[in-house]
Amino acid sequence: MTIPVAPQSDAKLIATWKKVAALPVAVFFGAGCVFSAFAGLFSGVLLFLALTLIPVLYLLAVRRNALKRRQAAATGDTVSPGPNWLWLGIPAVVALFVGFGFLSDAELRPDPNALVPNVVGTSLSDARAALRDAGLEAATEDDTGQNRSVWNASNWTATRQSPEAGARIGDTRTVTVGVIKDGEKTAAQQAAEKTSTPPPTPATTTASTSSSAAPSTAPAAPSTASAAPSTTATADVPAPPEPKTEVPPPLTAEEQRMIEDAAHITNLKMGGIDFGGDEAAATASGRLTCKYIDNATSPSLAILESVQAAQEAGFSRREAEFMVGSAVGSYCDKYAPLLTR
Repeated sequence: MTIPVAPQSDAKLIATWKKVAALPVAVFFGAGCVFSAFAGLFSGVLLFLALTLIPVLYLLAVRRNALKRRQAAATGDTVSPGPNWLWLGIPAVVALFVGFGFLSDAELRPDPNALVPNVVGTSLSDARAALRDAGLEAATEDDTGQNRSVWNASNWTATRQSPEAGARIGDTRTVTVGVIKDGEKTAAQQAAEKTSTPPPTPATTTASTSSSAAPSTAPAAPSTASAAPSTTATADVPAPPEPKTEVPPPLTAEEQRMIEDAAHITNLKMGGIDFGGDEAAATASGRLTCKYIDNATSPSLAILESVQAAQEAGFSRREAEFMVGSAVGSYCDKYAPLLTR
């Protein structure tokens, strides 16, 4: 007589340690999938979804094998325990990984019509951040000619870049940035200083010059004459009065504003910029441009963004660059070195 064995519950088909190992991993990657969806990173959604499916498929495979063994022990025959999800899950995981590769490449590819940001004059860390925001990478070259590697980007300064700022990105992926350490000079600057420094000249005295110029055949002066004081040589000649320069009074804030506005309007007219005759709107726009640059983390990037905004408003590239350059020159000329052609 055989004693019937109570059937094992489905909850005990999978060992506890296997659940503890797989379920937290699935929950973690599932949370990453949700966060990527909220952040708009669709490539991240595919990646985390594929990683979530791996532990889930593992638990399904373990459960199916355990169920298959239990049915075989109970009946003596191998009975199908249900669908094998691996046949569907493995191709799905592979497809998700492939989709992640294509989509991530498309998301990281910069807009070919965008402009290369200006990083000259900024620290290397800021330059890398600005290029990274534009979807570009930075390749550094030591402009002192010593071919050094960069370890701490914060104490290096960008001196040049290729492609230049304002160029369309197109197929560009890497921008070459020339760098020097803070306080250093480039190899070109050092060479220019050596060629421009005049050679030292020997010091000469008036006494030696006059003595060498005096003829040796001159008659000796009488001793009484040599003892006499020379009134012409020692006479005090009064110095001419110094001209008095009158210092003009400082300009008031209103006078300074009028001068800046007049300079901006004159520049726009000379550049042929059509601002509709509304001088108040034109000057307000110029001041707003400088205020935007002042509040920006990267002034050079803010200048490029202002040019793009002017182009989106209907102005040509030349007109947009001229308008922003006029605003900088009239209202915030401290950023004039950041302007590029």
